[in-house]
Amino acid sequence: MKNIVAVSVVVGALAAGCNKENKSTVGGSGSSQPASPTAPSPGSGASPGSATVATPPAPAAPLDPAAASKIATASNEFGFDLWAKLGTGSNQTVSPASISLALTMTWGGAKAATAAQLAKALHLTEATEPTLAAWGGLARSLLSSDAKMKLTIANRLFGDKSYTFEKPFLDATAKHFDAALEPVDFRSNAEPARAHINSWIESKTNQLIKELLPPGAVMPDTRLVLVNAIYFLAKWQQEFEGDNTRDAEFNTSKKTKVKVPTMNQTAYHRSAKIDGGRVLELPYQGGNTAMWIVLPDAVDGLAAVEQKLSAAALASWGSKLEAKNTAVALPRFELKPAESLNLGKLLQELGVVDAFNGSLADFTGIANPASPADRLYISGVFHKAYVKVNEQGTEAAAATAVSMARAGGVPEQPMAFTVDRPFAFFIVDKTSGLVLFMGRVVDPTK
Repeated sequence: MKNIVAVSVVVGALAAGCNKENKSTVGGSGSSQPASPTAPSPGSGASPGSATVATPPAPAAPLDPAAASKIATASNEFGFDLWAKLGTGSNQTVSPASISLALTMTWGGAKAATAAQLAKALHLTEATEPTLAAWGGLARSLLSSDAKMKLTIANRLFGDKSYTFEKPFLDATAKHFDAALEPVDFRSNAEPARAHINSWIESKTNQLIKELLPPGAVMPDTRLVLVNAIYFLAKWQQEFEGDNTRDAEFNTSKKTKVKVPTMNQTAYHRSAKIDGGRVLELPYQGGNTAMWIVLPDAVDGLAAVEQKLSAAALASWGSKLEAKNTAVALPRFELKPAESLNLGKLLQELGVVDAFNGSLADFTGIANPASPADRLYISGVFHKAYVKVNEQGTEAAAATAVSMARAGGVPEQPMAFTVDRPFAFFIVDKTSGLVLFMGRVVDPTK
């Protein structure tokens, strides 16, 4: 099956010394057994040791389609901005939705310039509460446990058991993202805490994402890790027959070719001509999500197509899709990065500067200790995604699109859509337009 799993973690660590940079970790979702409770700290905040989950807030409001679409557009724009910073020329995959969601949870506790810089990078234009409500509503609308497809989104806060967090922040993340607070001991047992968080992430991604937090990502001065994990499993609307898979040449460059098992199918699929290439839509069962394959006209043309990526371009492609009898040749591939991406430097290049500076960061909406030396800043943002494509379908984050069938008449000569050169792909929620996953395949054999 085609498999896509994405996990995103925002990590900020906080130091105890006045002249030492603060560090705190942010990510989101799920948990196993909580640590032993401790007495709650006084004041308006809440100690994670006092409860595994914040006080149950009022139920979240129903999904507002217009607000969800606006959030999807913002997430896509942020994803394309980030993608442009990742470089070209090699296999790559990320989940813009996972990274955007985790950072939006973090932005929910930011103040002043820190909040403004995050909002600008994330393309967020509304106030905090309606933005969190829209993101939460969109995320809930994607969930599915149907036999045809499974989509789970898990969020969790791992907080140091001796640190006090602001109750409004805990209530908001619980209400909109079902993100429970689990107490851990970063101060005395940072490495076991890191192992525990990584184990939790594995359990939420069907064991596909391992060691997301590398050694050194969690230290004794870490105070919070927010985790978002997305897992998706679905079947193609029309599966490829295994007997039709055969080795074919794939041009990794103008001068280099490799042999790769290539799936073949002739069916009615939606496609469109775009500037510099073509787009093919391969739907999944369920009718709401699809994979878009973007094939450049030239063997070395993918970089030029990627340079034009934007939310508006994506919407334009979707509006041009038309059903045609198509002979599809698509290589099987698996993108399984060994190392996590640390996105901190790239986010700073996108203008998120204060959040990574212990002297300037203002996350007093998350925690507001008396001493400025104990306040939070982001020390790292770690992300990893996994994608596997074969004849049966998809394991990733998204649903299925509707396949088109032509009614009556003499079958037209099929149009060839032969994926034999570097290409890009997108897993798209067709209702909102949200890009759940995106990637680039330069060499399917790697």
